Amino acid sequence: MEEKHISPSESLAIIQEMVEKTKQHYSDDSFYFILWGWLTFSAALGHYLLLPVLHEASALVWLLMPLGGIISLVYGMKQSREQKVKTHLETHIGYLWKALGLAMLVLVVSTVLIHNGTLLPVFILLYAIGTFTTGCFIEFKPLIIGGALCFALSLLSFFLKENAQLLMIALSVLVSYLIPGHALKNKFKRRMNEGT
Repeated sequence: MEEKHISPSESLAIIQEMVEKTKQHYSDDSFYFILWGWLTFSAALGHYLLLPVLHEASALVWLLMPLGGIISLVYGMKQSREQKVKTHLETHIGYLWKALGLAMLVLVVSTVLIHNGTLLPVFILLYAIGTFTTGCFIEFKPLIIGGALCFALSLLSFFLKENAQLLMIALSVLVSYLIPGHALKNKFKRRMNEGT
């Protein structure tokens, strides 16, 4: 079988096409950012507001997270049946988020077993890594900026008490998940409207 040689410009065009397909997929798929953003924002704010009244029992609001896991699993299964082709970049971004999800699970278990609130800034650091990296891969500035802000918020959170750290978590998902997620959704709607 004869091997086909491609020129540097053809190679660059293939790479650019792959990046564009990945961008479109993530524009279409703002769902996860919005879902996890609102769940985390609500849980962090609810925990903060209920803490003076319910004390340790206020942490029960975090039981919203398994609900998010179930919704994500069902949505992801439906989406994988509909998506015919996946780019290498999409696959690698998926691996990144799976690894971050497992890291967050380890932190949750550690927090529950050790009852150590000082782990909360580490969650913000993981949000920073995921959103900043995804934003760089798909060249989407709101995710890059949101991720960069989370690095700073994570550092600042280490110097705050646990109740203030809850507010920092709410702020971090606002800037790294919710604002970029809604911007992605609007970008996709605009593209759909322009296509019709």
